[in-house]
Amino acid sequence: MAPQGPNPLEVPELARLEGAGFKTSRLLAFPQSQPLSPLGIRQFGKGVECLFINTAYLEVSFRSEALSPGEKVEIPISFYPREAISYHEIVTFEINGILQRTVEFFGKGIEMKIDVVEPPQKVLKFGAIPPGHIVKKGVTLVNNSVTFVVFSLSFVASIPELQEAKVLTMSPSGEITLKPQGGTCHVEVTFSPKSRILPFSEEVLLECQGVLNSLFIVQGCCQGIEVHLDQDHIPFGAVVLRSQASRRIVMQNSGDLGVGPDFSIKPIEGYISPGTSVPFEVTFHPCEQSQDICYENLPCHIQGGEPVVNFICQVRGKQTQTIMLSNKTNQPWILQPIIEGEQWKGPEYIRVEAHQQNKPYEVTYRPLAMNVENKKDQGSVFFPLPDGTGLLYLLQGTAEPPKSAGNIMREIPCKTSYTELLPITNWLNKLQRQMWKKGWAGLAISPQAAEEDLKGGRGDRKSTVVKNWMSVSLRLGTEWLPLLTRFRVILDMIKPEKLEVTTTLKTLDYTEVPASTKKDHKLTFFSYKEGMYTAKVTFRNEATQEFLFYLITFKATPCGPLGTLELTTAVRQSTASSVKVENPLHYQVSFNTDCRVPDINLPPQFMVPAQSEVQACLGNLPGPRV
Repeated sequence: MAPQGPNPLEVPELARLEGAGFKTSRLLAFPQSQPLSPLGIRQFGKGVECLFINTAYLEVSFRSEALSPGEKVEIPISFYPREAISYHEIVTFEINGILQRTVEFFGKGIEMKIDVVEPPQKVLKFGAIPPGHIVKKGVTLVNNSVTFVVFSLSFVASIPELQEAKVLTMSPSGEITLKPQGGTCHVEVTFSPKSRILPFSEEVLLECQGVLNSLFIVQGCCQGIEVHLDQDHIPFGAVVLRSQASRRIVMQNSGDLGVGPDFSIKPIEGYISPGTSVPFEVTFHPCEQSQDICYENLPCHIQGGEPVVNFICQVRGKQTQTIMLSNKTNQPWILQPIIEGEQWKGPEYIRVEAHQQNKPYEVTYRPLAMNVENKKDQGSVFFPLPDGTGLLYLLQGTAEPPKSAGNIMREIPCKTSYTELLPITNWLNKLQRQMWKKGWAGLAISPQAAEEDLKGGRGDRKSTVVKNWMSVSLRLGTEWLPLLTRFRVILDMIKPEKLEVTTTLKTLDYTEVPASTKKDHKLTFFSYKEGMYTAKVTFRNEATQEFLFYLITFKATPCGPLGTLELTTAVRQSTASSVKVENPLHYQVSFNTDCRVPDINLPPQFMVPAQSEVQACLGNLPGPRV
């Protein structure tokens, strides 16, 4: 607007800031800055000063400035709504200390209203699907707020199978911007399981300006096949000629789906004469449609061949199989099995009574290293019998990669340092032989005693006399000491992929654990900002490449008051105190202050240089109380 008469200052009379922020669960809001219309001088240079004192919700980034004739300046105005209410402020500008002009500002804090369009989509159900299949479900989100909203979607998987790549994904995966009052977007969730997964229910979280809110739930499962036999060998014992015996073997289906064989072979048993051949007829009768049905490593048991006992478990886990022994003689047996292969253990002795059938002998497979190049562990167990014969069983083990040693979830207040202790077990049990020295210093003896000690003829001790009536005795020997295993510590961030400077997650690069012992490893977390942080901590033996890992999630929650400052003085007498404000970041930070007690005086804004601290002064001048 153009002034009339002698008024030399051009300012707008009205400024509106509406829909500038959201009311969140913590009443925090991201600021919106709006430049004030230009201030100008028509005739002569003037000094312009802003008399407005910044509040918690309105900040005028202008104090005073001298303007030349015709010069213009833009004044940034930042609005930080703390509540979902309307705001009204009057900002006064003073010209040369005489003339004053006012500008009115109107603002309104609004609530963030992001929700799904259809209420049934609050729960997205994938149902039960088989491994290898892909199912996609969509949900539509709507922004019922009166301003634009920028947010992102994420979820923290609670079971390890969902943490694998491309098992449960969302699109779009980055930031989403919705228009106000009805702006929508379509979110697609894809479930592509690779193996059997138990029923799950995961929350999809909306993250906006560091605040997390639950938006909808994803449910589903993957049904697979798990079939096993109750025993691997069926002993029949002695059977009369031209008679027959029957035994029952039980097949158990512990999975979710029924199983039917796709092939049958005839004959399933028989006899082959020397120099002849026996044809096998294989019939293929598929039970379901598939592009490739293949059964590998089908066993064919030959009379006289050594039976094979198969084991499979995670590395550093264990599995126990049972071998049945039968004594057909009239004398009891006390057998001492001979086990080959360091991965297998069993009882040192076993007693089989006379005519006893199916005496169980348990063999435990506990691998300490994963299979190299898909080569299975090989071993055997031999039972020497009293009549000079023996029973030999071949052992074959598969060591699979380890599962997570633990899934840890912690809630830590912001600005609070927290140390998590992660137990590390050294599964190796090796000793190293080292020379050791053991010394005693500070024994006050006389020169005569020292000379007698030297002449004593003790072959395992030597004494050296020093000037200050002191002697040092050394005793040499050998001792078996535990071997220290060195683990390299690898820290991988899962969510987010990279930490901001306001959050730290620290640990040592290496740690050493003695053989067959457990040690706690420290992981320190600190955050100035609220949020959810998920990391994978891996401890790898660089010599053998064996490893164990933890999945740990830290949720940074709002912090409480850092302390209480008491200011006590008489009426109409001032007192002062200070608060240390530290800036640990690598760049300068601006702090705004706010106090609703009118008797407390403090600077509305101050700067703290990078990696330094300042003392913020507070004054108290209480007036008379009525």
